[in-house]
Amino acid sequence: MDEMQSTYQSTYMPDGDRDHEGYPWENQRYSRKASSIYNSSQLELKRKRRVAKYKSYVVETKFKTALKNGVRWFKNKYHALVYT
Repeated sequence: MDEMQSTYQSTYMPDGDRDHEGYPWENQRYSRKASSIYNSSQLELKRKRRVAKYKSYVVETKFKTALKNGVRWFKNKYHALVYT
C-alpha cells in the first residue's frame, strides 16, 4: 500500500519528480493563488469602470431626450403662433 502511494505521488503529484511543463494549468494554479488579491482588485476596478460607463450612458441619453423634447416644444409653439 505504501509503495503504491509513493508511486502515485511521484507520478501524478506536482511535488513529485515529474516535469509539468506540458500541463499549463499546473503552472498557473500556483500563480493564481499568489496574485488572487491583485486579480480581485483588478476585477473590482474593471467593474467600477463599467458601471461608471453605464451611468454616463444614462446621463447622455437623458440629456439627448430632454434636448429633443425642448426642440419639439419650441417647434410646436412656433407652429401654433404662426399658423393659428
